[in-house]
Amino acid sequence: MTPSLEIEKSILSALELCSPKEKLFYSFFFNKEDMALIELTDSIADQLCADAFYKSVSMSAALVDLQRSKPLRNIHYTNSLIELSAAYRIDKESEKKNVDQYVSCHSLRDEYLISIATDYPFKGSGSINSDVDKFIDAVLIRSDYASAPTYLVSALSNDLHIFDLIVLKKLLAHYYKIHPDAGKLKDFEDLKYVSCEIAMVLDRLIILITAGLLLWGGSYAVVWYFENKSLFEDLQKIVVVLLTIFAFILAFLGFNFPEKTTVIKKVRVWYLTYFYRMLGLDYKKVLALLSSR
Repeated sequence: MTPSLEIEKSILSALELCSPKEKLFYSFFFNKEDMALIELTDSIADQLCADAFYKSVSMSAALVDLQRSKPLRNIHYTNSLIELSAAYRIDKESEKKNVDQYVSCHSLRDEYLISIATDYPFKGSGSINSDVDKFIDAVLIRSDYASAPTYLVSALSNDLHIFDLIVLKKLLAHYYKIHPDAGKLKDFEDLKYVSCEIAMVLDRLIILITAGLLLWGGSYAVVWYFENKSLFEDLQKIVVVLLTIFAFILAFLGFNFPEKTTVIKKVRVWYLTYFYRMLGLDYKKVLALLSSR
């Protein structure tokens, strides 16, 4: 699966766990037409987000109320990335000091999110704590295009918050634009994905054809036996043959056996290697391609 598709898949899962405010924040970047469908709560914080991201107002009663409020057990809009971004979009002059303070003690990811949600300048002063931060650093600060994919793959191997996924989706699109071989890189990723899908379909097709032939052969053997059972003195012989055929069918269809699974897999690989060779293809290269998915 390409990084782009993997990110989209992760986003679908993450959105199911998001609060309405987080869904609104995501939609602000990618699906503005869906913002009207998001059911926000009546809380002041949610109303602020609606004012800033959906209505794009220049004045907000919700923001005024929040600015007058005092922190309660460290719960305050100035400690929330989404709410602070919303406040800055409406009142830059008053909120600049709060954003500066927030950025000074948070990661590159948070600084980058605030910068793309507002017109706050990205300076790259945030701390580097995760692979997502390293990906930002490689692409936007150091222009290290060779290392960037490594950080991206490593980041995608973890459980990611919707904030991480927003950053990866936005930055990957940017990476494809600024990479010296951006067009070739994206074409390669797409070609690799399609090639993997074709290889998997071809594998299944070969196995199904083989299973079909084995079933046909087994059925023919049963019919022949009943037509000529006087030739057999021991019924166990035909039972052994049929069970052997059935075992091969299960093996090729991918059933898991409690024992000797490795042997069965080796037989399967050997068979597919032989079949691919008849088609002029190297099955070892196909396996290497599939293992990189």
